[in-house]
This record gives sequence, C-alpha cells and structure tokens, in this order.
Amino acid sequence: MIVKLIQVDVIPDRAARFSAGQQAWQALIDVKGFRGQTGGWALENRSRAILVGLWRDRTCYEHFMTDVHDDVFAVSGQQGTYGTSEVSLWNRIFDVPGRFENMPSAIDDGLFIRVALCRLKPARREHFIDAQETIWNPGMASAGGLQAGVFCQSSVVSDHSMVCTLWGSEADHRHYREGPFHDLRRQADVEADCESVSGLLASVETSWRVPPRI
Repeated sequence: MIVKLIQVDVIPDRAARFSAGQQAWQALIDVKGFRGQTGGWALENRSRAILVGLWRDRTCYEHFMTDVHDDVFAVSGQQGTYGTSEVSLWNRIFDVPGRFENMPSAIDDGLFIRVALCRLKPARREHFIDAQETIWNPGMASAGGLQAGVFCQSSVVSDHSMVCTLWGSEADHRHYREGPFHDLRRQADVEADCESVSGLLASVETSWRVPPRI
C-alpha cells in the first residue's frame, strides 16, 4: 500500500472555499486501487490542512495522477486557495491494528490524526522496526481509542519512516500521550534509533473523508 501525506498552507480567508472543494475528491472512490482518504486542520495551525490518502500500489497511484487528478482538481475550485503544499509518498511496512485491523477500514471512524515522522540513525533501522512492532503497536492498541494506523518507509529516503495513526477523538490521543506514551518511548529507546522525530496532529473534517469501496 502507498500512503500519500499532503500538507497544504491554506490562505486564511479562503479556507471555506478550500474545505468545500474537498467534496470534489469524493470522485476518488471510483478510481482503481483507491483505499481511502481522510484529513483535517492541523491542531496548532488552523490554516494548514493535513491529508492522508491510501492507494493499493504505485501503479494505481500513478494512473490516478496521470489520468484523473487534474480533472478532479479543476472541478474542486481549490485553485488559488492555498500557497505552499508539500507531498510525500510512503510505502507501507505493516499495519498498526486498533479497533480496526487497518487504516482503510478505519477511515469512516477516526476523528483525530497523529503523524510521527522519524529520521533514523545509521544501522538502527532493524531495531526501530522491531520496536514499532513489538512495543509501540501493542502499547497503542491497549491504550484505548486507537482506531488503526500504518507504519511506513519513505519511497525516496530509506532512513525516513512514518507512523500514521487514527484515533477516536483528540481526547483519546491525549489520554494515550499523558498515559502509556512515555513508558513506551523509554522501552523502545527512541533516542538511540532516531536522529529526529517530528509530529503532525489534525482534527478530522468528516466532510473531507472518502472511504474506500470495501
């Protein structure tokens, strides 16, 4: 599965137009290989939109970009509603199960997005992946409120990893951060594995969600 992370700096007085334009992307549901999309406004910057799109594989994604994307964008009316945008593609390594087994199944239920972007130290990738699977995955699932997530590697830079999770609410994620998170971080020995870790938090706009045909 390919995960597409989009960060868009929306012009403040055009936010309503940008948000309304997201309705046009419902057309994705009919595109071959589409596995769902969700997004919302960044928690600490309400002018930044965060979007996460899921695709079965690179071939399906490239077909969408070549044959579908520009037509949908034209219909959306989002031209001129934002300044800068940043797009990155990530390859799924494994799922982060919660209430649901995987992200596509959780699209219609997650109301809060957490993205952790990690740059790994040399020769620490294997340990980092093992810690994610054996420490973080069960720890997050047992905290309550996790809907599902996905652990990925950058399609461009091999030492960049991403963990994207969907939560039932901002309160659920806060409970996790104030509870088991710190002990899990200590057990996983994050500082030994990572040169840097940065995060994105976003409240989901339900009108932006595009569930997959399952």
